[in-house]
Amino acid sequence: NRGLCAQPCRLPYNGGYPLSLKDLMLAGHVAELADWGVSSLKIEGRMKRPEYAAIVTKVYADLLREHRKPTAGERDILRRVFSRDGFTDGYYTGKKGDSMFGTKTDVPMNEVKALYDEAARRFAEGKEAPLVPVNLFFSARRDTGAVLSAGEVTVTGGTEQAKNRPTTPEMVEKSLSKTGGTPFYVQNMHIEVEDGLVVPASVMNGMRRDALALLLAKRSVAPSRDWMDGNVLPRDEEAASREGFRGYTAAVRTEAQAKALEGLGLEAVYAPLEVAARTGLPAVLPRVFSDSEQGQIEMLLGEAMSRGTDTVLVGNIGHIPMAKRLGFAVHGDFGLNAYNSRTLCALAEMGVSRQTLSFEARLAQIRDMEGPLETDLIVYGRLPLMIFENCAIRRQHGGKCSCKNGVTVLTDRRHESFPLLPEFGCRNTLIGNRPLCLREDFARLGVQTARLLFTTESPEECAHIARAFLSGAPLEGEFTRGLYKRGVE
Repeated sequence: NRGLCAQPCRLPYNGGYPLSLKDLMLAGHVAELADWGVSSLKIEGRMKRPEYAAIVTKVYADLLREHRKPTAGERDILRRVFSRDGFTDGYYTGKKGDSMFGTKTDVPMNEVKALYDEAARRFAEGKEAPLVPVNLFFSARRDTGAVLSAGEVTVTGGTEQAKNRPTTPEMVEKSLSKTGGTPFYVQNMHIEVEDGLVVPASVMNGMRRDALALLLAKRSVAPSRDWMDGNVLPRDEEAASREGFRGYTAAVRTEAQAKALEGLGLEAVYAPLEVAARTGLPAVLPRVFSDSEQGQIEMLLGEAMSRGTDTVLVGNIGHIPMAKRLGFAVHGDFGLNAYNSRTLCALAEMGVSRQTLSFEARLAQIRDMEGPLETDLIVYGRLPLMIFENCAIRRQHGGKCSCKNGVTVLTDRRHESFPLLPEFGCRNTLIGNRPLCLREDFARLGVQTARLLFTTESPEECAHIARAFLSGAPLEGEFTRGLYKRGVE
């Protein structure tokens, strides 16, 4: 979301490129997207050369304007300017699998040079310049003088009594149509000129220049923004009584990890929904599930509630209404991106009662956050990096499911290992190569609880780490402090 990317999905792991997807191409579907009411299409081009952006945009613009599918020639153009072993339609048609993956295809320059040269020529000739339509209304009368309205602006000029040749509408149109050098073109023009008047060409040209300059200045002003009041939901007495650091929570992956933490004094232990359905622990909802999977999710939630689960930890804003409808207390996970006080207020309005703060925030920002709900801060654990819809674990094991056979890792070119966690619906989460470990005076930060995020740790390691945090004892190992101290570039 910050516009920067190290492109980890394009890098080699374990000797191959298991994360590199082919580029998305929906050229064959733009007409139906337009029919469905889609008003804007995004074409990636941020890290591509300008000619690529121009060529691809022209193809899509032609398809939209002519409401059709691409020709074989246009598909070939898209392939030649950039391809990763062809293209994919992503998840648009509901299909996924190994055919979605590919690496960059190097096309000989002689195959694309003519395309690049044509794009550069169109730009140099100004044919790529976007123009804004403007409607002009011009009137010339003895009592009011000359008046020109262009959209939201109006300018005036003088008139004279004709001695020889009076000004005609054709003469006015000729002067006002000269919009070259501006981002405007005249879409409609209405002209009224009283008989026997002269409006000098220099006056009309000046009025046109002034009107378009004023219109351009108006278009350059950023629209006003309505900012949410940070104190929409002020702290009440109950919230005030909750202030102060109370202790630690934990999130686990397995039932064995949860059992190892029993009796240690943790305020809450969250477990994956499938585990909660067996144990009655507070349930962590999958960050991603489809509409077709919601029935299974609700069935598992019913089983969890029957065993005593009354709280769910949600990492997707769309899951809050479902959890509330089913009668659960809602705690927000890191996926809700609580990065400032306004977000906390908005989430409280939605029904969240405890919120995990973003681990992209610096400690100084966390200290300054205010809101009407309790806050939790992740202080230990391997942080999630990416979530995959295609099962990378299966791809790493020759197409065979091996989620139960230990931990699968991706090893990068620097020999750093990143574990893959299985998720609901045969998805995966890629997590960090070393755990975060933050030892601070958490009361000073204003959070009520601090979270221990257990993933690949054994039950014994979970208990040891939890005891160290609870007692203040030191921990040995290779850790990171994440972004809490240095922030995000």
